Amino acid sequence: MNLDLQAGIDARRSVTAHLEVFVVEESDLVLAIALADGHVRDDEQLLASLDGTPVEEDGVLHLRGPGFDLVLDDAQAARLAGHRGAQVTAGIRPASFHEGMEAAGSVDVIVVVSEYLGSTSILVTRCGEAEVLVELSSATPIRGGTPMKLGIASQDILLFDPMTGGAL
Repeated sequence: MNLDLQAGIDARRSVTAHLEVFVVEESDLVLAIALADGHVRDDEQLLASLDGTPVEEDGVLHLRGPGFDLVLDDAQAARLAGHRGAQVTAGIRPASFHEGMEAAGSVDVIVVVSEYLGSTSILVTRCGEAEVLVELSSATPIRGGTPMKLGIASQDILLFDPMTGGAL
């Protein structure tokens, strides 16, 4: 294992007192989180799951819910043609969030736990009732309790049927 990868793994192991992040397959860099109760969540379960309703406004389709407004691109809008007005789940990977970028959509979060790793901060946040794991580039630590507005690019939004869990 190369030293840069090992340093990244070691840094991620200290994310919080109740979360431990580690690499389970070096070749694919598959991440897993072991919770204090012993349960393990794989990479797919690290997605923020935000339940919202597709709403069209000025010819643009949005997915809106408590604390978020995501702008969907034309391909996503086409996939949601049969789901207008119905509940849809947006999945967002931790590294897909950006500070100060609101053009494609935004998520309002409150930082619950923050681990500053030098040039990166790993945050456990809340958006409404949802727990959202966020990985941000940062020059300074971010304090717990800090409200933040995070941007997301349309191509980073994955859409799922909340009843079946299947991709849309």
